[in-house]
Amino acid sequence: ANLPASFFSGQLADVAAGVYSGWAALNGVVYAAVANVGFSPTFVGSENQEKILEAHLIDYPDDQGDFYGQELSLLFVAWQRPELKFGGLAELSAAITKDAKDARSALMSKPLMAKLQKHPMLLDAVESQRESTEWRR
Repeated sequence: ANLPASFFSGQLADVAAGVYSGWAALNGVVYAAVANVGFSPTFVGSENQEKILEAHLIDYPDDQGDFYGQELSLLFVAWQRPELKFGGLAELSAAITKDAKDARSALMSKPLMAKLQKHPMLLDAVESQRESTEWRR
């Protein structure tokens, strides 16, 4: 998911550019997540003029396809590193893979982080998403 800061009514204004680990609720399921907040500096000439949020759901099933257009709730749990400019797509992809591995490890092994998987905001989102899915059937 790539979303501009304007979608968040200014809530990202004070969020430092960088990579964050967290939890995401999508389609009634909570997933470990890694997210980048920033301007995509690797893509020279295509940098975002506005801060964006890019979320990657760890262990999201490949057979589910993308989740564009679907409601997603995201809870940042920890800051991992600053946003970096990479030498190209291969370096960026390797960094994303490492970021996801580091996020999964931290979220699963640190009790306070793991406990946040049951944060009320996420549980409310899961319930709302389930009700919305049932209504659409």
